Amino acid sequence: MKTTLLNLTIKYITGAVIAALLLSACSDSSSSDNDEFEDGVRIEIIDILGEENLNTLENELNMPIHRGQNPPDILGFFNSVVFNQKNPDIGVSFVMAPLILIESLVPGDENRDPDSFWDLYFRFSDQNMDDYTIFFENRHIQESTSTGLSSYIIGEEDMFTIAGEVVRETEEGTVRTVQVISGRVTEEGIAETHFSFIMVDNAGNEDLVDDGTGRTFNDGEGISEPADFPEVEEDAPIKGDEPGFSYWDLFKK
Repeated sequence: MKTTLLNLTIKYITGAVIAALLLSACSDSSSSDNDEFEDGVRIEIIDILGEENLNTLENELNMPIHRGQNPPDILGFFNSVVFNQKNPDIGVSFVMAPLILIESLVPGDENRDPDSFWDLYFRFSDQNMDDYTIFFENRHIQESTSTGLSSYIIGEEDMFTIAGEVVRETEEGTVRTVQVISGRVTEEGIAETHFSFIMVDNAGNEDLVDDGTGRTFNDGEGISEPADFPEVEEDAPIKGDEPGFSYWDLFKK
């Protein structure tokens, strides 16, 4: 009789423990759900890129998208660890050199020298860890600066992806592109850097790539090192003996 009661007691306790664990797991799962993300991608990024463009970037342009809700504090890390600056609001800049074309949807690029593009400088500032926003600029050398509008950062640990919409007014109209940069934060700089864009609306500019096409680049050295962001024409680097040209050559046919 005592044995029977003991067995019943053990079964009861075991069942109660299992039920508690299941309830706890369900509670943890529901609390970890975040309706601001979908499959590790911030909803705003999906709104900016669109599901079709996101699919194109990953599957056709081979652009790494580092998903997650815990991206690195890029500014805090580089300002404190690398640049030894106490103000994390100061922007940090890097250069992809050489900038190598690794994938393209632009007709004719299969016959193009992948090393024919100028080094690409990019700068991050005003990162907000609470709402995942970050100010992102990039430029080739001198004439034009591209500023990301509504740029958001996602990722996990030291891996990140930043995506935003970029617009520029031309004589033909407003040119719209979506641009993405991904990489891994290290003490030497941004490793495994990839930059990609898709042309959303070329506003009828015949010299720009067609709508729906795009390119993906990486850093030929495998790491984008810290570098001063070129502010004035005198700072513009020279590739060989050739004069510099506009950032928008990235988007030309």
